[in-house]
Amino acid sequence: MKFLLYKNIKYKSKLNPAEIVQRLKENTEHKNSSSLFLSFSEFTISFSGFSFRSSNRYSKPYIGQIDESEFTLKRVIHYRNSVLPIIKGTIHKDFDGTTINVQMRLHTSMIVFFCIWCGIVGFMGIGTSLHLFNFPDTDIATIGPFVMLLFGVLIIIGAFQYESNKSTHDLIEILDAEIIEE
Repeated sequence: MKFLLYKNIKYKSKLNPAEIVQRLKENTEHKNSSSLFLSFSEFTISFSGFSFRSSNRYSKPYIGQIDESEFTLKRVIHYRNSVLPIIKGTIHKDFDGTTINVQMRLHTSMIVFFCIWCGIVGFMGIGTSLHLFNFPDTDIATIGPFVMLLFGVLIIIGAFQYESNKSTHDLIEILDAEIIEE
């Protein structure tokens, strides 16, 4: 089943698992799991406020951890995007090649933030709806929370789908594979 903020993809490659791992390592800069998402070395404080150092210091398109049968990756980007998918995969040997099961999802902190934000804006929408029922001649601007909720949901889903589609196509090339189930 295809969810809007979560993807399960099954790839099939004619390469053996060792070749898959080698190709992943060739395209991934090693990072331990605690620094995979945000390290304090990327965070600086200046007189103009908080900022992040550019990701240009990475020479490969992905950062993450790769073991013999599983991996966790994040695409290196040169812009900010909080909904960049976390890619987790497992590698299984088959009789005619290798199957790679990949899961793409949002980082847990983004899911929590998104749920809290939607809850607050949804609560505001309920309040303005009650106000509209009691005072029908109220200004149309009271539907603002619903517009905010719709706009926020569309931006999160759109950005996640955009980034996950890029990673999906990258993995097809890196793994020399085809998608057999999405």
